[in-house]
Amino acid sequence: MKKGFLLIASIFLSLFLGIIISISLFRTNLQLKSIEARRASVYAFYAAEAGIERAIYELRKNINWRAGFNNESLIWEGITNQTIGYYDVQIANATPVGSLPTVWVRAQGRDVRYRSVGNQTMRRTILARVALQSPTAFFTSTIGDLNIVSGANIGGDVLARDIIFKVYKSFPPALRKIKINGTAFYIRDIQGDDEEDITIEGDKQKIPPITFVSVDLNRYKTLSQLNGRYIDGDFTYSGEINRKSLSAPNGLVFAENDVYISGEVTESMHIVAGRNIYITGDITCKNLAQIGLSAKEKVIIPESAPSTITIDAFIHMEGSIFKAEGKKYSKDTLNFEGAISVKGGGETAVDLSTYSTRNYTYDQQLNTNLSIPYMSYMADLLTWKEVSPSAPFPPH
Repeated sequence: MKKGFLLIASIFLSLFLGIIISISLFRTNLQLKSIEARRASVYAFYAAEAGIERAIYELRKNINWRAGFNNESLIWEGITNQTIGYYDVQIANATPVGSLPTVWVRAQGRDVRYRSVGNQTMRRTILARVALQSPTAFFTSTIGDLNIVSGANIGGDVLARDIIFKVYKSFPPALRKIKINGTAFYIRDIQGDDEEDITIEGDKQKIPPITFVSVDLNRYKTLSQLNGRYIDGDFTYSGEINRKSLSAPNGLVFAENDVYISGEVTESMHIVAGRNIYITGDITCKNLAQIGLSAKEKVIIPESAPSTITIDAFIHMEGSIFKAEGKKYSKDTLNFEGAISVKGGGETAVDLSTYSTRNYTYDQQLNTNLSIPYMSYMADLLTWKEVSPSAPFPPH
């Protein structure tokens, strides 16, 4: 009798423990599936974000890029370089926001290792609106401050964080005037614009912050080594500027250090310096040819440059200032035609007041018929939100 009771008790205890273990295993399995689902959801979102960033990178190289991506890998760079997901990207034109052209960018990320109910891959989708602009759309563009002083005659729009007008009353009336034949776009503030010696033909318009177009040295170095001209050091040149004379079939010259340049441009070219560019004499363009001068640091007109100088170019630099060296107003005339894009960061992004008379003319061809090879553009994320994977693009 006692043995029978112990046997029955053992059976019930084993059954009870089995039920407890089964429930624990079931709950553990559910938790593991939940953790895997959350991990897959996060990785799918990371992939969608990567798609947005990649699209912005491509648009900064070419604002007309609309090819998108299909089945691009998102690799977790580290010891294993593990692929954690994939993304697809689609681009569609959108209506402008103010004066800025925009596009819709839809990126769908997925984690292919996770299979949910119905054997469907985990997907997450981001819809973003991106503003596009060429830095050549303005005569001067900078995310720094711009001091415009007496003697400036600007033939185009200007854009800066703060625009500060400075009129020197001690100058003769003809020399103290400032004129802008365009619109003054500012991000934060505009000062001194109510002086009687200042004329702004267009509007004064406040705009949202923008991203400065950087000088991508790795990109330019690679392109110059492929089919352009690569210089491991300084580069000095004066004379006819074209692809044959500079031995650059694709129109790109890249120097690791400083560039010293002057001459007549007869074919559209792009010259990039890993440090500074020095404009040592006249740079003129013939037969609608254009030249881009891009510097990682500064663009400088040295003190040894002529007292009267003519420059026809697109100046693009990541340093703090486009500067003419020498005592203020010690030289005669600067005739500049083209456009200027400077990151800024000092007191002013442009200081060319070594020349007492500064005539600035905006070259419309840089915006309407740009031919400088391998330009970089502005592409700014305006808005983004997560949407259903099946959601269509908004109306254009």
